[in-house]
Amino acid sequence: MSQVFETLTKAGLSVLPVGLDKRPTIPSWVAFQKRIPNDAEIATWNVSKGVGIICGAVSGNLVCIDIDSKHDSKKTISKEYFDLLLLDCEICFLVD
Repeated sequence: MSQVFETLTKAGLSVLPVGLDKRPTIPSWVAFQKRIPNDAEIATWNVSKGVGIICGAVSGNLVCIDIDSKHDSKKTISKEYFDLLLLDCEICFLVD
């Protein structure tokens, strides 16, 4: 998992460790809203559960859109939204 943190920070993304409940596992992450954590900081974290990426200016204006499809009875909302994104997106990822 530490390789994932290294790859993401080298790509210019601000990251933080999260637990299975998707909540940060460090006491405070305010500093990482303004700067990317360094390798020494990451080395002190328990990174075995998961990785969170801080969106916005600190991560190159990254925007993440979370579509919860559990109430989508037709199971088409993700595909419909992704099709709309492709109309005006240079790089898009769909995580199902």
